[in-house]
Amino acid sequence: MNINNVIRALRQARKTQPISIYCKDAKPCVPADRSFFDEITPVLKLLLKAFKVAGFTAHVSRWGELALHSPTLCIEILIRISPNINYMNRVSAKKLEDTGYEVVEVEPPRKPFIVSYFFNGTASKWRYIPFDNEFVSVESAYTAFIAPMLKTSKPFQGRLQTSLLQKKNESLPSESTFYAFARYAAIHINKTYGLSQVSEIVDKKFVHTAFFGSYGALLLTHDWHGATTVIWHDKDRDFLAKYIPEILAPYAVNCPSISQAYTEDTEHQFLLGSLDKALLDKYGSVTSAENWLEEKHYFTDKKPPKELIQTSSGVMKLLTFAKT
Repeated sequence: MNINNVIRALRQARKTQPISIYCKDAKPCVPADRSFFDEITPVLKLLLKAFKVAGFTAHVSRWGELALHSPTLCIEILIRISPNINYMNRVSAKKLEDTGYEVVEVEPPRKPFIVSYFFNGTASKWRYIPFDNEFVSVESAYTAFIAPMLKTSKPFQGRLQTSLLQKKNESLPSESTFYAFARYAAIHINKTYGLSQVSEIVDKKFVHTAFFGSYGALLLTHDWHGATTVIWHDKDRDFLAKYIPEILAPYAVNCPSISQAYTEDTEHQFLLGSLDKALLDKYGSVTSAENWLEEKHYFTDKKPPKELIQTSSGVMKLLTFAKT
């Protein structure tokens, strides 16, 4: 683990933290406030070095989430550092004296910060370790943080072979992540018409699932219409290229039955890719998805699936049926 690279990744992720408030799954390691980040960095470095000594590898997400994974113990620990609200809410002794109270204990325990930790991929709870910023060695950080974490980790060891946070970083953004960017763009970025439309649909309707790519987004809802296509505009593409460029990468169609419907139409290609993913998500394999098309001989318009996939409107019908 390169400690400086981890700190740099956390520092760079601060730019997405204003967006993370729109994502219910995001749990940034350190608040975006620059002064707090600078103040806590020395202790954070010692904490990371102590984890490194214990055989952990660090992973940082786009939101600035920090996870420490141990291949030996098969655990992954999510870490958050925040101000100790209980400490910050202490009323000053001077204020108490001025009010007429007798102050017996003037100096509260000096624990202005808290490390919160959670064992990823388990049903554990968040645990908390209050601390100050006076650590001067890796050994002291190990004793204060790593030792109690390892002690409480015993029931959860052996659960994870690979880092869940790393796997999440390597895949396309989750729907909740995508919705967070859409909501942020709708509120703060002018002329992001496509993302604003996505945000409006998500806020007003129950979205069953969503597919997004370089062309736009397809939202499957539980209303009568069933499927809505959203097209990216220039400002949408600029925003996505800055924050989640992987969405704009070409999508490869994997289902043999669908790939037979060759088309140069961009919207048709996007819908075919969405149908491909819908079937793969539902049935878990390429073969099952292909069999699904073969078994559905006719729909209400009396057209076989292989004829329906030749047009965008036909693919929309198949998508609406595939979500059920």
